Amino acid sequence: MPLYRDYVPGDRLVDCDECGFTYRISEVRKGIMGKQKGLTICGPCFDPVHPNEASVPHRREGQLREIV
Repeated sequence: MPLYRDYVPGDRLVDCDECGFTYRISEVRKGIMGKQKGLTICGPCFDPVHPNEASVPHRREGQLREIV
């Protein structure tokens, strides 16, 4: 993935908060959980949410209505 330092309107250069390398803003993400929450993270450093760590909506208690 080459990094061109040519001017691209609206696509500024930013540093990854994890590794410190420079990327374009279109190539980075915001961390969402754990130690990466709120940080600017590049693709190789990004740690996605594991399915076991994601919150699962629970249905409310009580009897379900009858399907006719």
